[in-house]
Amino acid sequence: DAGEACDDGNATEGDGCDSNCTVSACGNGVTSGSEECDDGNLDDNDACKADCTLNVCGDGVIETGVEDCDDGNLIDGDGCDSNCTATACGNGVVTSGEDCDDGDFDDGDGCDSNCTVTACGNGILTSGEDCDDSNLTDGDGCDSNCTATACGNGVATAGKGCEEGKAVDGGGCGSNSKTTASPSSRSSRMKTPSMVTVAIRTARRPRAATASRRPAKHVMTAVSSTAMAAIRTAR
Repeated sequence: DAGEACDDGNATEGDGCDSNCTVSACGNGVTSGSEECDDGNLDDNDACKADCTLNVCGDGVIETGVEDCDDGNLIDGDGCDSNCTATACGNGVVTSGEDCDDGDFDDGDGCDSNCTVTACGNGILTSGEDCDDSNLTDGDGCDSNCTATACGNGVATAGKGCEEGKAVDGGGCGSNSKTTASPSSRSSRMKTPSMVTVAIRTARRPRAATASRRPAKHVMTAVSSTAMAAIRTAR
């Protein structure tokens, strides 16, 4: 019939005249013999190449819309990786300089958009961080716990005597981050009389009556002398 290249009266493929009445050959639209595929054309850049083999990554032929590149091998890090994408962070292949690569640019999912593991100090601001300056240096504006350098952030930095992560006075570290004395120690200091006070109290105590009592002015002189002695001893 018109339009038939052949007709052998059967529908057997690969016997010379295929079931579509075309001569058995690559590109006739019928997969036969040693052909992996046959899409009826000789286009190399679709799923079935011109030689009737499947277009796969690593064969050196770029499949349009599927492969970004194809350098004929499956070596990673050579510019075109084993998944036929250009070597880069986010292509799903871990190569030199990357800690991880999960094939996306989502931050906080375990592997961040710069191909480092989600963590404080990786330069990517994620949940739970106030800042992230790519290092764990304290006192540079963003401290090693990824909070802004400030009193009360839990990190002792220059100018702060101590740091408990809170700004409550009387707990050993006051709101200005200087070490504070406990209430009991302050109370004990307030209750302890000075040597001068003891000397004055002692001098003022009434003495037993004697045959001859010193005049009042001699008592004051004794008080003054005792007080001075106490002051010298305290020094």
